Amino acid sequence: MSNDTSSPSVINIQPSARILRVLGDIEFEPWQCLAELVDNSFDDFLDIERSGIAWPDGYKVSITLPKSSTPVTEAEVVVTDTGRGMDLPTLNNAVRAGWSSNDRFSKLGLFGMGFNIATARMGRLTRVLTTRSGDTEWVGVVIDLDNIGDDFNVPVIRRPKTTASEHGTVVEIARLDPFRSGWLGRNLSKFRTTLGDVYPYLLAQKPFHLFANGVKVNPRRPCAWDSSRSVTYGRGSTAEQIPAVREFNKKLPDAKACLTCGNWEPVDRETCTECGNGQLVLKERSIRGWIGIQRYLHKTEFGIDFLRNGRKILRYDKRLFEWTDPNDPLATPELEYPIELGQGGRIIGEIHLDHVPVNYQKNAFEWSDRNWISAARFVRGEGPLLPKRAKQLGYPPNDSLLASLHRGYRRNDPGYRCLIPGNGTGPIHGTTLEWRDKFHKGEPDYQTDEKWWEAVVYHESKLASPTPSGQPSSGGSPGDVLSELGLTGAEQDNSNNGASVAEQPPAPAPKPETERERLARYRDGATRVPELSGEFGLTEFGATVNVDVHAVSKCAVKDNNGFRTPVLLARERGREYGAYIDLQHPVFKDFADEPADYLVVELANHLKTRAEHEMPLAQAVALLKERQLSDLKVDAATLAGQARELLADIREQMAEAIKENPDRAWQFLTTDERATTETNLVVEAAGVNLKDMEATGEFLLYTPLTFTPRLVEEWPEAFMDGKVFKGLYDTVKTPAGKRISVGRVASYLYDAALTAEAKIAQPAQLFRCRLSLQLLRNELAPVKAEV
Repeated sequence: MSNDTSSPSVINIQPSARILRVLGDIEFEPWQCLAELVDNSFDDFLDIERSGIAWPDGYKVSITLPKSSTPVTEAEVVVTDTGRGMDLPTLNNAVRAGWSSNDRFSKLGLFGMGFNIATARMGRLTRVLTTRSGDTEWVGVVIDLDNIGDDFNVPVIRRPKTTASEHGTVVEIARLDPFRSGWLGRNLSKFRTTLGDVYPYLLAQKPFHLFANGVKVNPRRPCAWDSSRSVTYGRGSTAEQIPAVREFNKKLPDAKACLTCGNWEPVDRETCTECGNGQLVLKERSIRGWIGIQRYLHKTEFGIDFLRNGRKILRYDKRLFEWTDPNDPLATPELEYPIELGQGGRIIGEIHLDHVPVNYQKNAFEWSDRNWISAARFVRGEGPLLPKRAKQLGYPPNDSLLASLHRGYRRNDPGYRCLIPGNGTGPIHGTTLEWRDKFHKGEPDYQTDEKWWEAVVYHESKLASPTPSGQPSSGGSPGDVLSELGLTGAEQDNSNNGASVAEQPPAPAPKPETERERLARYRDGATRVPELSGEFGLTEFGATVNVDVHAVSKCAVKDNNGFRTPVLLARERGREYGAYIDLQHPVFKDFADEPADYLVVELANHLKTRAEHEMPLAQAVALLKERQLSDLKVDAATLAGQARELLADIREQMAEAIKENPDRAWQFLTTDERATTETNLVVEAAGVNLKDMEATGEFLLYTPLTFTPRLVEEWPEAFMDGKVFKGLYDTVKTPAGKRISVGRVASYLYDAALTAEAKIAQPAQLFRCRLSLQLLRNELAPVKAEV
C-alpha cells in the first residue's frame, strides 16, 4: 500500500454540466412541463394569500404557446405570472437543479428540480426574468444547455421596466423540442381541458386565473348526481338509503413534518429521527373530500381523483377498486368494480391528501408511505367491497365510504333502483354521454341533474304503464273513445233521440284553433321523452336541429291539414322543433313499431328536404338511427352484460329468500348442476367451504344460470307474491292460473340465462331477449325510491 501523504482527503464530485441536459430525458408529458411552471406561480399566490397581504393586481398566470404554423426555429413558449417576483440571490437558488426552499407539505412544486426538468424537456434555451414592485428593472438568467460549462456559470440579463409597480416572473423557453412544440400547437384545446382538470379546485375555490393563448382555462367540474339523490339498498328492516354523494372531512392528529426528508414526527419531538435535521414544522392533517356517482357510465372516465395542495396528482384513479388479500403473499389484485367490465363504471370522487408525499413527476403518491396506506384504508376499508367475498374470508361487513356506494350503485339497471336513466326498455347510456358533453360545454339546461333524473322517472313511468297511454286499452265509454280520436260534437250522431236538426238552436261557429293553440293542447298533460329529445342532424345535410319530444295520450295528433299522424314534427323557433307522438295511434297498438322509428322518418325527411339532398330517404333514416339512436341498437354483448347484472341481482334476492330453508333448494339441483356449482365456487370464491354456502343458501349464486328459472318453477311460493317477484301465486285459486303466473316469470328467466351466456345470435332472438329483460324487470317486486 502506498504511504503517499500528499493524497487528498476529499475529492470534488460536482456533476458535469451534462446533467442538466440529461434532465431533459426524464419522461414528462408536454402539459406536465408547463404545469410545473404553473405550480411555482400558484405556490407564490398561495403564500401571498396566507400572509394576508392585499394583492390588488390579482393572481394571473398566462401561457403563450406557438401556433402550429410557426417555424420551430422561431417558436417560443412563454409563462408569465403576477406574483411577488424575486431578487437575484433568490432567483439564483430557484434555478439550481436539486435545490428547493419549498415546504414539501404546503407547496405544489419543488422549484429547482421540477423547473429544470420541465424547461430542459421543452427546449434547449431558457430565459427567466423576475422583478418585484419597486425594483428599477427586470433581472434574470439565461440557461443555454448547448453552451453551459462545467462551472455552471450562466449570464445575468436585465431589462427595463415599464412602471416601477410591475411585479412577477417570466419564463421564456426557446429552441423547442419539435415533438413537444408540435403537440402543443396541435392540441391547444385539449391542453386547456387538461389544465382545467388538473387545477379544478384552485381555479374554482381560489381567485386564481389561468390563461392559455389568451383564453381562460375553466375548471373541469365533475358531472355527478346531486347529493339529494339516493337509492334504496336491501329490503325491510335491513333497507338503507345510500345518497349519491358522500362528503367527509376526517381530522387526523397534528404532527410535525421534517422539511428535509418529509418524515412525520410526534408533536413533542424537536429533531427528525430519520435524518437528524431540526427543521420540524407543526402541521394540521386531514383526509377530506367526497366520493359519489357520475351521471353517466363510461369505460375509462370513472375513478377517484386525489389532490395535494389543490392540484390533482391522480386522475380517474381505480386502484381503490382492487383488493389484495394481505394474508396471501402470492395473491394478485382482485378487481371489485366494475363487476361488468364491458360496460364501464360511474363511481368518482375528489380526495385531498395534503400530508401524503408524492414523486417528482407528481403523477403518483409514495405508495409505501403509511399515510397513503392509512388514507386508502379509511376510504375503502380493510376487507373486500363485495359482501359475499368479505363473508367468505371472515371479514366483518365493510361499512366504509366506498363500500356503501359500491353496494348501492355497482349495478347499472335503469330506473330508481340504481339511479340510471332509461327509456322504458333499457338504459340510455349513449344519450347520457351526449348530455355529458353539453354539461362540460356549459349549456344551462344540463348543469343540474334534472335531465338525468327526468329520464329515470320516465323509465319508471313507462314500466308502470301496461299500454303506451298508461291506461287500460279498453273499457272506456263511447264518448271517451270519440274524444280520444279527436272527434268533435258536430261529428257525432245528430239524431238526438229522434229530434230533428231543425229543433236544435243554431250553435255559434267555433273559433278556428291556431297552430300554436293546437301544439299547446298537445303539450298539456303530455310526457316529455328525454331519450328521444336532443340535437339531430347529418353532416351530409349541414345544420342540425334541436328536437323536444313529447308523448301525447289525451288526444289525437293531427297536422295542419287535419290528417292524423303517429308523429308530428313542428318548427317552433329557429332550429328549435317540437315532436309530438300520438301514443293512441292505431299503428302503435296493431304493430310492433316503436315511436322512435316514425320520429326518425319525419326528421330524415325534413333534413333531406331542407338540404335539397339527393340521398335516398331510407339511407337518411338508417344513418340517423345508426349515429344518433345508438341506445336502441340490439347488441349481443351489451344484452349479455345487462342480463348478467340483472340475474346477479335476482339471484342475490332469491338467496336471501331461501335462507330459512336452503336445504330444500339444494335438493332440486341435479348431480351435474351440483358439480358445476362446486366448480364455480372454486373458481370465483377460492377457499370457501361448499357446506357453509349450503347452510346459508348462498350456493345459489354459483349455480348454473338455467337453474334459476327451474327453481322458481319447483318452489314458486318462496319467490312469488312480492318476495322477489310481484306476480301472484298463493292467492290464485286455480292450478292453471298458478301455472300461468309462474310460467311467465320462468320464461323470462330462461331467456335472460341464455342471453347472459351469449348463446343467442339471430336478430329475432336478440329482439326477443331484449324484450324478455324488459319484462323481467317489470316482474321484480318494486323498490320505492326516496326522492
